[in-house]
Amino acid sequence: MEISIDKVLFATDFSPATEAAFSYAAAIADRYHSRLYVAHVINPESFYLFEPESAQGNDQAGSRRGRAENNPVAGPLALRA
Repeated sequence: MEISIDKVLFATDFSPATEAAFSYAAAIADRYHSRLYVAHVINPESFYLFEPESAQGNDQAGSRRGRAENNPVAGPLALRA
């Protein structure tokens, strides 16, 4: 029996642990000729430490940082479109 995996979802918060796990997700996608999807995730509980205005600014800053950090993570891969 052969396994078929069409899609691999890799969720990351750009922590060192998820950076290490990324190579495994990429290897699985490559092994099964799958499409690799990367999702930036955040823990909503962390926003309870901020005032509402601060949380919104922190979310926007995190999104900018995530986009900037995403390029070095995905850049070396030759992902199929």
